[in-house]
Amino acid sequence: MDTGPGYRERGPDQASTDEPWVDEESWAPDAALRGDERSVGEERRDWSRPDGAGGARLNPIAIVLALAIVAAAAFLAYAAAARDVPLMTSAAVVLGLVLLAVAISGAVSIFQSGSEGRTGRAFLMAIVGGLAGLLAFGCFAVAVLLALVYRLQG
Repeated sequence: MDTGPGYRERGPDQASTDEPWVDEESWAPDAALRGDERSVGEERRDWSRPDGAGGARLNPIAIVLALAIVAAAAFLAYAAAARDVPLMTSAAVVLGLVLLAVAISGAVSIFQSGSEGRTGRAFLMAIVGGLAGLLAFGCFAVAVLLALVYRLQG
């Protein structure tokens, strides 16, 4: 007989059957509507991946942000090679905005991972998001300094 989560013995006033008594707190009433026939605590199988396929799945937002970081860094490198101060200022602002988006998505990932009990991933996202935030504010500071230098030159 199953004695997993949500199971408890029947009281003397309840009919005796082979079915376990289930706590209302651990039973999801909408599970049948979702087609979810798994037992409480059982992991959901990911049918989109073959057996033995390890590693994390690629997140589309992470891919877009990675491409944006590469593009913004290339824009900053081009502006530095051209030695154009207004172009470098705008490139620093663009890179700062992209890094700020990475920091914000890291903060969202911290809460999602923490609520799912994945503390290692939450810690990693805290480190990555914090570093991205520091770099973002560094880029904004460089942009302000470049704008001040340009105003003093001209």
